[in-house]
Parts: sequence; structure tokens; C-alpha cells
Amino acid sequence: MKKTSLVVLGAALILLAARFGISAFSEPNIPDSDQIRTLFETGKQAYEQKDVNTLMTLVSDDFNNNGIDASRLRLQLGQFFKYTKNLKVTYQPPNIRIEGDRAYAQTTASIGWEDNGWQQQDLGVIELELRKETERKWLVVPSSKWRVINVRGMNMSLLGGEF
Repeated sequence: MKKTSLVVLGAALILLAARFGISAFSEPNIPDSDQIRTLFETGKQAYEQKDVNTLMTLVSDDFNNNGIDASRLRLQLGQFFKYTKNLKVTYQPPNIRIEGDRAYAQTTASIGWEDNGWQQQDLGVIELELRKETERKWLVVPSSKWRVINVRGMNMSLLGGEF
């Protein structure tokens, strides 16, 4: 076999191995609606545990709700968590509508917290607008993740009370 043929065969084998290696490490194909339901549950748990970092992984860098961007939301959550305890979230299973790389999840929800007595805020019907964003794991493996880009029906500045 010629040297050139061996090089080409070796390169082909390396590319084939890399392709199968990436496939082996990629996430299983989970339906979009299940991913969005998981996002809701992750958000509920993170909120109740006052975990701002986990909450913000669910929010797009492009989040904007009436002038409140992702940075401002992070700040508001941090301030709110600092002065409250015993956080509780309730929500109905969301009604999810997926349109390409956008999704709309509608639910009714309420939040409660302890701050000089028990406080509760019924959020009513809210709709989360989500976008499927591509990210890379290990700098190589492509992965898609749904992130919140807007919330309709809820005044974000009143999230858990005024600051």
C-alpha cells in the first residue's frame, strides 16, 4: 500500500472514531416538551433553595422583560433571597406550544415566602417564552438547551416583593 493511501486511510479512521466518540458523549434525544417541563421543575427547586446561579442557567443572556435584563434579574433575585426564608413555589403543569426554535409555556403559579410573617403572591396566568440555544460541551460536543427569554403576565420587578 502506498504511503499516501495509508495517510488517507488513517485520517478517515480518526475522523470516524471522532464521530462515534462524540455521539457516545452526546445527550440522549429527549423530547423538547419534556426538556421544558424539566426546566420548570429545576427552576422551582432552585428558587426554593435560593440558588441564583442555577436559576440563571435557565435564563438566556438575551432575557428582557420590560427593561429588566438577565443582569438585573440576577441582582433582584439575590436581594430577595437575602431577606427571605422558607420559599415555596406552586405551579400547574405547563401548557407547551413549540414553534421551531421558540416555545411558549403557559401556567398558573404562586410564590410564598417568610419575611416578617408569611407572604404569598398569586402570579395568575404567566407565559414563558423560551428559545432553543446551542452550546458546546467539552468545547466540541454540540448540545441544545431551552432558555427563558421573556415572561409575560408577570411584573418582574414585583418578583417576591419590591426591592
